[in-house]
Amino acid sequence: MSKNLSAKKDAKPGGGEAPAAASDFLFDEGRIIFLLVAVSALVYSNALGGQFLFDDPKQIVNNPGLRSWANVLKAFTTDVWSFQRAIANDIPPPYYRPLFTAYMTLGYKLFGLWEPGWHLLSLTVHAAATVLVFYLLKRLSGNVAIAAGAALLFAVHPAHVESVAWVSGVPDPLAALFFIPALIWFARHRQEGGRKWLALSVGAYALSLLCKETAIVLPLVVAVWDATRDAAELLGSRLKRAALACAPYLAVAGLYLLVRLSVLGAVSWTHPLMAGVPQSSILLTVPGVLASYFQHLVAPFYLSFQYGTRIVRDASDARFLLPLLVLVALAAALWVFRRRLTAEHLTALALVGAPLLPARARSCRIACGRTVSRSGAARRSTPPSPGLCTTTSAWHIRRRRTTRRRRPSS
Repeated sequence: MSKNLSAKKDAKPGGGEAPAAASDFLFDEGRIIFLLVAVSALVYSNALGGQFLFDDPKQIVNNPGLRSWANVLKAFTTDVWSFQRAIANDIPPPYYRPLFTAYMTLGYKLFGLWEPGWHLLSLTVHAAATVLVFYLLKRLSGNVAIAAGAALLFAVHPAHVESVAWVSGVPDPLAALFFIPALIWFARHRQEGGRKWLALSVGAYALSLLCKETAIVLPLVVAVWDATRDAAELLGSRLKRAALACAPYLAVAGLYLLVRLSVLGAVSWTHPLMAGVPQSSILLTVPGVLASYFQHLVAPFYLSFQYGTRIVRDASDARFLLPLLVLVALAAALWVFRRRLTAEHLTALALVGAPLLPARARSCRIACGRTVSRSGAARRSTPPSPGLCTTTSAWHIRRRRTTRRRRPSS
């Protein structure tokens, strides 16, 4: 009897399966994961036939350190390009990324100089990051459809091409393998309780820093996540809670900066050719750089390995005024529609904005005359893209629902 009642409840008036059953089939988690991995593999399958490019010959072919497992331990006390000092005068910027070096050592042990193997490894990292984006956005939005749509957009976003197709461009998705779980476990800690989730989150954050320094912005995302929940609570109480939530992450960030300082001799690095450029000119150039990063996220056209950005020296220069106007307009739009923004929207926006903050330091890395060459600007769009993909997916789904409600019934 109960089975018959259940069948009647699940049946449509006109016969056949209920829409819920079709929805359950479509949004089954196993099928979504399979789809995300398959799409990631298909989109970048042509990269498997690629060669070593740009930094790859130096990092892989001419790097004697990769031949020994001892290189993994050595990576924690040296910078990424330390091996280059013994064999060449052209020394790139000093990066402290020990887990990237460990990854490269593992790659050499697995594939040697076999290029397809290296590209397969990069593709695997991207596919894994895509799956993690799905789980993060599923927890963030509470909506499987939004999470699946956003993760699918993340999988095929053109801004990720450089990170996947260029072997040495892997630090961004590699850091995402720890950055994203850090956020997932923090959310679980807040939603379910339990110190183990917080410990896992802080540990994952530390590992993401050892892949790439831009992961340092995670405490800002944590702060926004915590401060925007429980809107009925007083703002002061929410800010205090957010500050306490950030404390363990800030402690890890401080320890990381101390280690970085001891290894590199400095927290940041400026190209010698930029030494004569005044700080005011650098600040005037920043709006254009930020606008460029945002453009690569929203309208990823005319992507390149390298982008030339001329140093702005006058506040009346259109290269300063126009990007500033765009950024001010975006900020004004957020303020006007602030009451429509949910906690999930604000967290997604934090995911977009926070990783772009280090762009100021990166805008002055390599200089030639009055031109700044920003290599990998598209690649560095990888960290903020989950937030943009979430916002886009949520907007599309809600727009479809609104359209269906307004459509007259037949």
